[in-house]
Amino acid sequence: MNRRKILKAGLGYTIGNYLLKGLAFFSIPVFTRLMSTEDYGLFNTFAAYESISFVFIGLALHSCIKNAKYRFAEKFDDFLSTCMTLMMISFVFWMLMGRLFLNVIQEKLQLSRMETGLLLICSMGNALVTFYTTYAGMEYRYKSFLAASSMNAVLNIILSVVFMRTVFRDNPYLGRVFGTCIPLIMLSGFVILYFYRKSPPRLSKIYVKYALKISVPIIPHGISQVVLSQFDRIMIRTISGASQAGLYSFAYNIYMIIQVTASSLNNVWEPWFFEKMNYNDHTAIKKYATLYSACIMWMSSTVLMISPELIKLLAARAYWDSVYVVVPIVIAGYFSFLYTIPVVVEYYYEKTKYIALATGSAAMINVVLNAVFIPFYGYVAAAYTTLATYILYFISHYILSVRLYKRSILEIRSLLINILFVFGAGAFTLMGLNSFIIRWGVLLVAYIVMFFVLERKYSLISRGKQLLERSMDS
Repeated sequence: MNRRKILKAGLGYTIGNYLLKGLAFFSIPVFTRLMSTEDYGLFNTFAAYESISFVFIGLALHSCIKNAKYRFAEKFDDFLSTCMTLMMISFVFWMLMGRLFLNVIQEKLQLSRMETGLLLICSMGNALVTFYTTYAGMEYRYKSFLAASSMNAVLNIILSVVFMRTVFRDNPYLGRVFGTCIPLIMLSGFVILYFYRKSPPRLSKIYVKYALKISVPIIPHGISQVVLSQFDRIMIRTISGASQAGLYSFAYNIYMIIQVTASSLNNVWEPWFFEKMNYNDHTAIKKYATLYSACIMWMSSTVLMISPELIKLLAARAYWDSVYVVVPIVIAGYFSFLYTIPVVVEYYYEKTKYIALATGSAAMINVVLNAVFIPFYGYVAAAYTTLATYILYFISHYILSVRLYKRSILEIRSLLINILFVFGAGAFTLMGLNSFIIRWGVLLVAYIVMFFVLERKYSLISRGKQLLERSMDS
């Protein structure tokens, strides 16, 4: 693969995602002022349910695309068409189940008939869009990826605000749900047509068997990931009320800053890793995996240090107490990012059952810890149980990757330094919540020191001049 193409794709994903997520990020002040903490909690609980049903309906088929591209290179379009048909069959099945067990769903999930229908339709749309964006990422088609993502993001915000200010003025939560689901429904129609135009609908036994072999073990993994990232909101709502669930959910918006960068780079990291493995270029893998983890460490530490000001900028005073959960959530988010580095090894070796086992175990621990501590310490406890669980989550996947890869994908010394740095930034933030000048001053000094260290090691200024001259010449 042409290095220039990879770099261009990586830059395109990152810049584009920042623009898109920036829309969502800067819309937070709008939604936190249009919705009470209770409405905010209800919507995020609905989103948690949607994340769970999305895995079942989509059969996690997006996870088999990376392997199938190399296994069925000549018939890749036929394989993708089969996956589309599988998802359609799954959707019909779950819609029937939804009708048969509607009373149970309404009682257990506290959702109306309309909300249940929206939940299933929205989940199908999400599964189809995720399948398409995974495919686009694997093909380095960042423009297609961004086109689909931008349509979803822009319409989501516009329709949500319109519905909340008009039809659902008295029920902002429902307006937000409709505003989220309609763009996914529109995009899902495009995705179905796109893949069926490349290859007519088919259901090949060979492709079905291979797709399910890779994807089915990922279903419990996907559910476990949702339990790790969102089920605590459901438990907080049940135990402590929707208002505390809203505060906890808002705190996750601060982590979104890191998640945007990590998910953008991951769209390039995974296909790049697969290619390097095919050439047995283990030196490059370890070098760039370590650099990758250091970059996200700096971003996580920066977000931690400025988080108190971000919260006040983004939300009304009713949300400001969430500052006490932002620190553990952001640190947990760093470990959540770290897991994506070793887990790609498990995907490469097609050992998805190991992925499900490790993630499932972490999810069970998370549920138990939440059940024990939330009743005593409220929503703050969920942030710290999430942190403890994500540490175990990363360690388990790292150990599995070493067993499969027969070596460490990360440089251990650098990894430990990065982890200590993030914890240090978190502790410093908690101790200096009201010391704006000290926190920002320390952060500035840290960046200056980092710059001079890198300048001494890599001659950044001279390299920058050379790149500028080349670009001007070309």
